[in-house]
Amino acid sequence: MSANCVLILAAGLSKRFGDNKLQQYFRGRRLVEYSLDSAIVADVGDVFIVVSRGMTLSSYYDHLVTRVLNASPEEGISSSISVGISRINRSHDSCIIMLSDQPFVPASHIRALYQKAMREKAGIVYTKCEKRFGNPAYFQSKYFQFMQSMTGDAGAKSVISDNFHDSRYVDIQDCRYLIDIDDPEDLQKAEKTYDSLFPKGFL
Repeated sequence: MSANCVLILAAGLSKRFGDNKLQQYFRGRRLVEYSLDSAIVADVGDVFIVVSRGMTLSSYYDHLVTRVLNASPEEGISSSISVGISRINRSHDSCIIMLSDQPFVPASHIRALYQKAMREKAGIVYTKCEKRFGNPAYFQSKYFQFMQSMTGDAGAKSVISDNFHDSRYVDIQDCRYLIDIDDPEDLQKAEKTYDSLFPKGFL
């Protein structure tokens, strides 16, 4: 079995939120913990999280995830991808990239991306919902070198767009699972949809 991992990007500056949104509490838990828990429960490989200085995690995660520091998050999301890929480049054959401000992506979807990649031997397997596509997404190591060299706000979606010939996708059943939190209003909207998405709880 190839060495896969999950790489969670959590070093953003939260400019529109006004404070570190990932440290905000939602339903009694910090926002970042939702992505962490999904990645851990999916059980498709080691879990890494790219963080900025000052970002803290509960000690519960100390032995479950590996932290990777992005010292220059102001350089855009590509800097987090580059730092994260540099960390796993020699130890893993593939990775699934997750965004930590999409807290409701279920573990079952992360697992489905990996399983499709294994079945179809695809270089990329991305998430699709209606006309929307992108993260979370699986990438084989042959794309790592290019991902390390990206600059600015060019994210993983640009890698998908340039390589549709080597890509497959997994539909997610409800686009609300892909809610991203950019400002306090988004957090309020998420509160209204949580119960319908997770009537029995998040995990």
